[in-house]
Amino acid sequence: MVTTGLTRQFDKLKWKWAKTYEKTAPHWYSKRLENKDYFLWEFLMQIIDYQGKEETFGGRKYKYLYCGEYKYWLTEIKRPKQILINKAKI
Repeated sequence: MVTTGLTRQFDKLKWKWAKTYEKTAPHWYSKRLENKDYFLWEFLMQIIDYQGKEETFGGRKYKYLYCGEYKYWLTEIKRPKQILINKAKI
C-alpha cells in the first residue's frame, strides 16, 4: 500500500467519469492538458510507470499502482495521441 501523501497528490488531478465503460469497467480518467499542474500530472504518470505492477486486463498488459482505495494505470489513445491516467475503486 502506498502512502496517503501520494493519494492526496492524485486527488489534486481533474478527473472525468468514463461514461463509455460505465457498465463494463467503471473508472475515471485524467488528461494532462486538462490539468493546470502539468508537472504534477507528469510526476504521477512516472510514478505509475516506474512503481506499478504489471497486470493483464482484456488481453492487454498495464502497470497498476495501488494507492489508498484506488488503483491507477496508464492508457494510450490514438486520436488525438495522448496518455491518460485512469483510476478505479479497488
